[in-house]
Amino acid sequence: MKGHKYWHYLYQLNLRVLFSHLAQFPLISLGNTKLKLILLVASGILVGGCGDDLGLSKDQRAALYKAHEKAVEKCNAKWLDKSRVPIRGSRYVLDATKLPWEMEYSMWTKDEECGAATINDTFYWTGKEIISQKMWTRAGHKPTELPQYTHSFIVKALLGAPPDSVKHCKQHPDDCKGPPGPPVEWPAELVVRLKYYEDLEVRMFKREYLVKLRPTDVTHQMDIVLRGWPKEDGSPRTMFCGVRQNVFVMTREDIENFNNPTSCQLEFWAFKFNGGSARVVVSGNTYGNTLRQIVPALHALHQYFNDHITEEQP
Repeated sequence: MKGHKYWHYLYQLNLRVLFSHLAQFPLISLGNTKLKLILLVASGILVGGCGDDLGLSKDQRAALYKAHEKAVEKCNAKWLDKSRVPIRGSRYVLDATKLPWEMEYSMWTKDEECGAATINDTFYWTGKEIISQKMWTRAGHKPTELPQYTHSFIVKALLGAPPDSVKHCKQHPDDCKGPPGPPVEWPAELVVRLKYYEDLEVRMFKREYLVKLRPTDVTHQMDIVLRGWPKEDGSPRTMFCGVRQNVFVMTREDIENFNNPTSCQLEFWAFKFNGGSARVVVSGNTYGNTLRQIVPALHALHQYFNDHITEEQP
């Protein structure tokens, strides 16, 4: 590798670490294009502009790269064939026979600590069991041999927490709570049950301050409450779905008859489990069909993660 590529590697490494760390803070939405651009530029200035200031020579940068590369290889080799793998920065261990963990190349190492960092996979719900696509193929099965399923979910899970984010959350707990969801109690006249999805509802806002409350870039996005499955703190669990209409002009009847969204997903703060959290995208060819019985399917996926990530015994 040429000398100049070492700094390019470190630049990319720091960007990945930065964005993975930011993802731990739900108040920062990486779905906002403008915010992405600001963070990218800021990261480039911060990371790219400090190479010479750190006083690192080409040889020192090369040594740093090689040391990190060896740490990653050592960690991967240590846990690759194990059935139980610790989750980095936590007290939890993962059942590697059920969950396809990954150790990102941008992992940090501190006092030889290493372990599972992410899970990126598609999961299927048959109505009776959850099936991991990666674990299915690793067992020698073909994707075409999957049992008939009713729901599929694309999952991007972040496991554990970087030490600096843990420290920040302890010092500033309000920063790490995520955006406020709908209150537990809501005026009955503003609750709309969806005609085609019995376990979903929409909490309407009073029209006079609706526009002030929601920015213009989400005019085609509807927040939907998953009935009967509140978050751990008792507040309603929500997902957001893309709609073809402008939500500002939708009537109560339009909402009641809402069907066939363009896409739906839960954000990290709505899908927390033992040792981590995940963004869950509702997948499938026909979203309208996939959203039927969506709450039991998502609950089963959530339970699957909790069943196979347990606290490490002292």
